[in-house]
Amino acid sequence: MHKTGSTAIQSALRNYDDGDTIYAPLSDRNHSVPFFAAFSERYGSYHIFQSRGMSQSECDQARADAKQEIVTFLQGTDRRRVVFSGEGITDIEPAGVREMVAELRAHAKHIRAIVYVRHPVEFAGSNLQQALKGGNSSLTRGMQPRYQQKFAKFLEILGPENVEFRAFGKEQLRECNVVTDFAESLGLDRSKISSVTVNVSISLEAQKCVYLLNKTNCLTRGDKHLLAARAEFVRMMNSGLPGSMQIPTGYARMHLDAADIAWMESTSGLDLGSEDIGHEDPPLSSLEEYFSQLTEVSIDRLLRILADHGIEEEFDRDPVMLVNRLYYLCLVATAPKGSHRHPLKYFGVTEAGDFLVSLGRTLKTRITPK
Repeated sequence: MHKTGSTAIQSALRNYDDGDTIYAPLSDRNHSVPFFAAFSERYGSYHIFQSRGMSQSECDQARADAKQEIVTFLQGTDRRRVVFSGEGITDIEPAGVREMVAELRAHAKHIRAIVYVRHPVEFAGSNLQQALKGGNSSLTRGMQPRYQQKFAKFLEILGPENVEFRAFGKEQLRECNVVTDFAESLGLDRSKISSVTVNVSISLEAQKCVYLLNKTNCLTRGDKHLLAARAEFVRMMNSGLPGSMQIPTGYARMHLDAADIAWMESTSGLDLGSEDIGHEDPPLSSLEEYFSQLTEVSIDRLLRILADHGIEEEFDRDPVMLVNRLYYLCLVATAPKGSHRHPLKYFGVTEAGDFLVSLGRTLKTRITPK
């Protein structure tokens, strides 16, 4: 499932081939991308394609290419075992999973699914962070693990004897490392596995800044240049605002589904704390209000970043104004070659006043917590 070290596994095994077992060398090391494109009926609205600004015809071509790539590899490989890894495969609808399994069974005698399961409270905080980094402005949509929705179809289609659930937690993983745990569960040659750097988490205050940008500015994704500026903004915020990374557990617990967690416990035999859900006092403020308020220390640090770039205006210490001004800096810093790093030329605006007006039009309704 998502947020269980899949990126580390994919990076470590990217070039793995011991003559017996091979990590499928598809165009994307995260096999979520080609498999979702090839087998999901929702491929046209795939968030990866949307973030790239792809048209429907481009999505259609990507789907055809992904199917061809998977089939061509399966037909051509002579290895006894093939490893695929993709957390997003769990988001494919049941009909798509049946089609996918049918394709795999046409080339394989046995299919084994290994599922790492993360504690729901830890998942909620980690997935929310990832969603914010990707441009999401909803604070609750990504909190639910949706265990049953993701895994019941695999149990039905593959059979429970072919689905193995493993706990994702340092105390349960071999050597406290998911790559080691996965490799040893398959009996892989660890000398052929690359060392990796896992995804970098961002502080809670940095998450708040990213949320404010997502909520108030609609011009942060849609093409590669905006994605580059967005990535630079996330890096800038995390560098300038260090600190705790996990949201208060009360916010997570109030949005979790105890029945779904209980289903996962009974299915996997893992203890995920279903009895604790709903038994913690709710926070005093809403999650939106909590994420809309930066500490005074954080505001001081944002002003310091602006000052380091020669900008002394304090913008009334307004968090929304500050994060959007900082994002504008990131647009300048990541402007493509040929623009001479000049934002007015890049955006086709000839007057600074016109640019500020056009930028202002991209700002959505200001957040006013109830």
